[in-house]
Amino acid sequence: FFSMKAALKAVWQQRPHIRCPVLIVQGTDDRLVDPLAPEDWLREFDEGAGHFVSLPDRLHELLNEPDWRSTAQTVIEWLHARVPVESGRVTSNAERTAETPEQNSHS
Repeated sequence: FFSMKAALKAVWQQRPHIRCPVLIVQGTDDRLVDPLAPEDWLREFDEGAGHFVSLPDRLHELLNEPDWRSTAQTVIEWLHARVPVESGRVTSNAERTAETPEQNSHS
C-alpha cells in the first residue's frame, strides 16, 4: 500500500518532465483504481500528448481479461500510430532525421 502511494506521488511530481506521448488504458469496472482518476493526470499534458482509453466492462488487470487480445490490439494500434517502424525495426527520431554522406551528395 505505501509503495503504491509513494509511486503515485512520484508520478504526479515527475509529470512535467515527461516528454513522450503517454497512453493510459483503464477498465471501467476496475475496483482497485478509480476509473476516472487518470483523466486528471492526463489533463496536465500538452494538447495531444496524453491519451486515455476507457474499456467498458473491464477490471483492473486488463491483460488477464477474457478479451485481452482486443486490449493488446488497442495498445498496438496506438503504438503504430506514434512509433515509426522501418524495415521491421523501430527507428528513433535521430535516425530518421540524420542524413548520411551519400544522401548529402545526391541533394
